[in-house]
Amino acid sequence: MPFARNALALRLERLGEKHVDTARAQLAVAGLLEAFDKHAEAEPLRRAGVWTLQGKLFMQHPETATAWLRYGENLLTQDKIKEAVSALRSAEFSVRDSVGIAHPQYGRVLLFTGIAELRQGNVGGVATIERALPIIRAGLARTHIDRLHAEFSYGMLKLIMGDPATARTQFRVVGQAGLDRAAEWRDFGAAAQQEIRRFREVYAYQVRAAWQLAGQKP
Repeated sequence: MPFARNALALRLERLGEKHVDTARAQLAVAGLLEAFDKHAEAEPLRRAGVWTLQGKLFMQHPETATAWLRYGENLLTQDKIKEAVSALRSAEFSVRDSVGIAHPQYGRVLLFTGIAELRQGNVGGVATIERALPIIRAGLARTHIDRLHAEFSYGMLKLIMGDPATARTQFRVVGQAGLDRAAEWRDFGAAAQQEIRRFREVYAYQVRAAWQLAGQKP
């Protein structure tokens, strides 16, 4: 973090606030802050970075598309639903025009949009999420972290909707992929342990779904 902040400070001093490299440095710091769950602190950096990229690289550039998507995700994480919907709308246009609707990044836009719609009370969010899944599955390996996030979100949705059998299947898929990711490490050191911790909620929800299913009549 100190190195990233110093890099940002140098770019601000030498290149100014509206330079593309300054925006990239802002987004890099934002990503580190989010890794420590400091989403509110990262938000203004993401906002400044995405607007600079859009102004310098235009809306159709892949970097701009990614920046809008990550900004929308940041806002969604903070439950700033109205702002997230607006950012995700910009992300949809940018991703569609830069990489196309078959790209997994477009699927992630749909995923987050569906989640936002559901939080607004719009049941159409279910269909939006179900549109997202085939796109993400087609474009990402089963152990890719973005695909796992999508599979987990769908499992949570099914659990909330009273379908623990489907939820259990989803959590089993994600849980096994998490173990497979951890198995790629040569030893059970800090990196592998961190990988397991990232999936602790998956295993907890898998048990919960199995418990609910066991309590239902055949």
